[in-house]
Order: sequence, then C-alpha cells, then structure tokens
Amino acid sequence: MDEVLVVGDVEFQKKCFGKVEAVASEGRTVLFVSHNMDVIERMCKRCILLERGRVIQNSSSMNQTIRDYLFPSVEEVQSSQWMNDGNGFENPWFKPCTFFISDSFATRLSNSRPNDQDIWIQIEGSIDKQDPALEAGYLIHNEENVTPYLSYFNDHKVPDWPNYSFR
Repeated sequence: MDEVLVVGDVEFQKKCFGKVEAVASEGRTVLFVSHNMDVIERMCKRCILLERGRVIQNSSSMNQTIRDYLFPSVEEVQSSQWMNDGNGFENPWFKPCTFFISDSFATRLSNSRPNDQDIWIQIEGSIDKQDPALEAGYLIHNEENVTPYLSYFNDHKVPDWPNYSFR
C-alpha cells in the first residue's frame, strides 16, 4: 500500500486513507509498513521498530519511535543550525550569518520535529548598505522533497513574487 500511495494523486491518497480508517474502525488490524514518517505519524496508533528482523521497539509513542528510527544514536542527531563560516555569501546588502530552527523561546532544536509542534525559523544576518530591492525567502521540504511551506518577503505586491511550483 505504501508504494501505491507514493504514485497516487491527493484524491486517490485520501480515498485510500479513508478505506484504511474504515477497516480499522471495524476492529480489524491494519499492518502498514513504510519509511514515510509523516504517513506513519498520521495513520498509526502503534509503531513497531525493527532492526535486523528483531523488534527493538513496540510503542504507542509515535514521536519517540520515529525519532529513534531517524536518529538511532545521539551522535547521529544533526543540528538544525547553519553558520556562514568565513566569507561565504559576502556582499554589502545582506550577509547571512546564521540560520536555525527554534522553539518560540529561540532555543535551538534538532532537525527532527513532530508534525504537531510549532517551529520558528531564525535568520540572522548583517546589512552594511541598505537597498530597497532586498528580498528574503526560504522554503521547507520534507524527506520526499515535497515543499509544504515557503515564506517570501519583499516590498512588492504578491502577484510580482517569484512563482514556485509545489509537488
């Protein structure tokens, strides 16, 4: 079913999810095997994590199990911070210094976040020379390279913004 969902359009996926939910609501067990963490988090109530054919986790804590799957050891957790070391992107109008994901208190977060938690995008830079043409933007994409969100700022009207296509 996982592979079928990957190639189906949004309406087809909704229909499949509806059918799975209907079967599950009848008291039947549905086994869903996938590497798509977003779908697992949305559809499942229990999660079994396997390693080399052995059950290493059987839990109703989807967020923890997904985190353990994505980052099996502390050494593999990557920082959500990017720093502009040296003179990269050097220009007088805007030089990005750091970019990181944080909570609402500006505490830096790891790059793995559950879908039900808010995140804040922090961009810090320096401006030596003001320019009214300065534009800033970013986009977020998931592990399937789908862009669920982008933000773009300039002083132009929305119809004049760059046109980004989404998959």
